[in-house]
Amino acid sequence: NTKPLNTIYGFRTGLNQPSGIALNLNASDPNQDEILVANRGNNSLTGYTRVTPPSASGYADASPLRTITADGAGPDNTGLSSPCGIAVDSQNQEIFVTNSGNDSITVYDLYTSGASPLPTTGNIAPKRTIIGSATGLSAPCGIDIYHDPNDSTKDQIIVANAGNDSISTFSRQADEDVTPVAGVAGATNTGIHK
Repeated sequence: NTKPLNTIYGFRTGLNQPSGIALNLNASDPNQDEILVANRGNNSLTGYTRVTPPSASGYADASPLRTITADGAGPDNTGLSSPCGIAVDSQNQEIFVTNSGNDSITVYDLYTSGASPLPTTGNIAPKRTIIGSATGLSAPCGIDIYHDPNDSTKDQIIVANAGNDSISTFSRQADEDVTPVAGVAGATNTGIHK
């Protein structure tokens, strides 16, 4: 049996039914690499330093670097609803989250704008939301971003839908109730099934 190098665990972490994970790698300083987590249990997105040192107990009860969630003081602006999957688009400085609770994809800036960019945090509204009947999203969970090496206008979001056994592909810039540009569906001949 091999012990993990590190475990992020404890009350201060804000972790609550973590279901999706992605890395935000910092090319200029690997000590600033960030682990981003979608938390289904409290409708939040949290981020941690990848090299968070463990305590004497062998785990790190570390407070997150960032938390995107409703603050309870007013309406929930985040659009997060049972977030399941997460992907980081470092090329365009965006975070993509699949929400199985309301069949949507929410997109957030990775950092604030300005002279000293900071991780986005708080009860922030997404910059784009893919949601609606035309999308075909149904309990979306897995997500990844494809960058076309020759034409950035062909960059895509690829999503696995657990609710209808399908894969949907959208333009990376997609927003609101939009039809996928491509997809795979059905148990016959696709091998996609529950």
